[in-house]
Amino acid sequence: AAVAVDEWVPVEEGAVRAIELEWGESNAQKWSIREELATLQNRPDILIMSEVIYNQSGDSLYDDEFHDNLVWTLMQLVKPGTIVYNVFVDRPFSFMFFAKIDELPGKPFQVQEIKEEEYDNLGLDDDDAKVFLHRLVYSPSE
Repeated sequence: AAVAVDEWVPVEEGAVRAIELEWGESNAQKWSIREELATLQNRPDILIMSEVIYNQSGDSLYDDEFHDNLVWTLMQLVKPGTIVYNVFVDRPFSFMFFAKIDELPGKPFQVQEIKEEEYDNLGLDDDDAKVFLHRLVYSPSE
């Protein structure tokens, strides 16, 4: 049976839900989960970000607000101990996301690059389309 976006899907332990979010504070009012996020315990234990670090605006390939909005959005979704898996195809300025994460006060994310041997790169292993996978753990200092 097909599952609608934003519908909880039971798994062996817990549930899985896919949600499309427009990034940034100005878009937060549109989020179907905004009320849930108000309580830390309702925030997810694991997040999967896929193909998210790409900006192709009409004017340029890089807009500083793009990554700021992404980081702001991510901070609304995490709680201490949240694990974020970030998979993306390298494109211009893709790694700027990690610079923005590193600039957060207190450096609350531990970032680990997953070795290529540990995941399926879908045959995209040339210089023009390299797949990267990182694990980020949200561990803010108290």
